[in-house]
Amino acid sequence: RGCQNVTKYSNAASIYKKGTPIHVRGSLLYNNYLSKYNIDKKYPVITNGEKVKFCYLKMPNVINENVISFVNALPKEFELEPYIEIKEIVIRAGPFNPNHGWYKCSSPTTPSIV
Repeated sequence: RGCQNVTKYSNAASIYKKGTPIHVRGSLLYNNYLSKYNIDKKYPVITNGEKVKFCYLKMPNVINENVISFVNALPKEFELEPYIEIKEIVIRAGPFNPNHGWYKCSSPTTPSIV
């Protein structure tokens, strides 16, 4: 998804404002934890207009949130891999075409057909 209005929804006290779209909320959390773990030079910071992926997280988890966004890969330093909600990760392959179908990720890098 395209991540618009990242700065509009940011909040210094609580990271994000009420009513923040889920992919933007995940992006703000991602940026916050890049700074917290001091790895913002190693991974790209999500800015306005950036294309992002997001995944739902099982609760409870180390960040106490149900979503996280990322650009290319989820940083291992976040230690969120055990909390990724695999049932919720659905990737649609290409433009709508009945022959393409939907894919579910069995791991963050290996999709399998549903």
